[in-house]
Amino acid sequence: MLWFRGKILLQQHIYHF
Repeated sequence: MLWFRGKILLQQHIYHF
């Protein structure tokens, strides 16, 4: 589940860019 949260966080970060 940790990797899942990290993946979402990373995606959100890229989306913000």
